[in-house]
Amino acid sequence: MAKKKPVVVAICGNKGGIGKTVTACSLTDALANVMGFKTLLIDADEQSNIRTTLGLKPLNIEAGLRSEE
Repeated sequence: MAKKKPVVVAICGNKGGIGKTVTACSLTDALANVMGFKTLLIDADEQSNIRTTLGLKPLNIEAGLRSEE
């Protein structure tokens, strides 16, 4: 059986309030729970709204995703 290659899907946009968080959470839920895919949801937004959307408590952690310019 051929090994399946991972697929990366990015939801991004410069403007706030356009549904990026809801789209990312809904897509992840559909891929995992409806279609049976293994998924990983990464929130690289400084506001970390995905944690709130999923009902998780915010973490007070400095992430290393920002580039220092």
